[in-house]
Amino acid sequence: MAIASPPTAPAAGPAPRQRRAGAPGAFEREQRARELFANCSAAEKEQFLGWFEGECRALQTFQNTLLRWVLDAAADPSTCADAAPLEWFDPQTHAPAQPIPRRWVDEASPQYAQVNAQMFGGVPARRAESAWNYDYASREVRRLPGEADPDRVFHNALLGLPPGWDHAEALVEGMLDDGSLQKSHAGFARAYTDRVGNAFPGITLYDAYASRTDLEMPDVDTVGLMHVVLDDWTTYKAVVPPNQMAELYGRIGALFLDVHRQRGLRNALARAFLCGTTELRDGYQGHLDRFHALWEESNSTPELLKAKLPDSANWASTLQAWTDEMAKDELRFLRGVRRRYFLDANAEAVRALLFRLLDQFELDRPARK
Repeated sequence: MAIASPPTAPAAGPAPRQRRAGAPGAFEREQRARELFANCSAAEKEQFLGWFEGECRALQTFQNTLLRWVLDAAADPSTCADAAPLEWFDPQTHAPAQPIPRRWVDEASPQYAQVNAQMFGGVPARRAESAWNYDYASREVRRLPGEADPDRVFHNALLGLPPGWDHAEALVEGMLDDGSLQKSHAGFARAYTDRVGNAFPGITLYDAYASRTDLEMPDVDTVGLMHVVLDDWTTYKAVVPPNQMAELYGRIGALFLDVHRQRGLRNALARAFLCGTTELRDGYQGHLDRFHALWEESNSTPELLKAKLPDSANWASTLQAWTDEMAKDELRFLRGVRRRYFLDANAEAVRALLFRLLDQFELDRPARK
């Protein structure tokens, strides 16, 4: 879809605001806001957030310009599909000589908690709570549970994120994907299972390999990857003999490296599209200002940035080149710092609007009753 490019970040910033004597600090103000919102009924929360979203649309900020540019060109979010339940590799199809049945583990069980901690314990926590993601297997943006949860929307607003930010972020991530590894992503999107047939809701083979921990990987999953990704149905058969293990895992490791580099880089860049200071996973945190610089020199246009992104073979050299080039060209790097600064200032404008509207909403409470 051809759409006009959004503007670059403003050239100069607002003067720093001075805190008035006796004014509540940020922590106290946020706590009061949480208390006021918690005391609202479900209907009041919905009414307030509808008002807040309408007012956010009118904000004259760089962040809002980017947000509206993405969302106004997108399909109606109500037409987007929910995230599909995970599927496992069918033992009868991929390992008929070892047809161990699969069964889902209760997410409330200690067993699930232990595996979940193993898989995600090394992933930096993100304060923002997204209800959308880009599915590399289907190449579609999918809705996650909790999309309509008012407390989630309010929590994100306290972080300076207006309603719809997460939908836009997922859309941008999709714009950066060229689809070249779709089949590999589909393979690693299968559910992670252990050797005795336990399957873990919400945990994929991608998550398992990305955790870089010691794993129980049953033959049905390793052989299944060869089947669906490489269409190789003859080289490996379950039960896989020991003399084939090293070669098999080497091939899987190469496949995963490609999808991890593709997905990880695009996810990190998408997070830096609307958010100034934000948490990046997969070791990209140190590149945050460089990523903002890349967005700035690409006019914050996904199609332009997409053309600069490397394939897996050139991933390391490209990241190193970006680092070296911006170390030599300080102005280029500082443009990224400036972009982050303005998005952080825009987030403060969202927070200030939230606090002002919430105060007014509380004052109007007697008139609404």
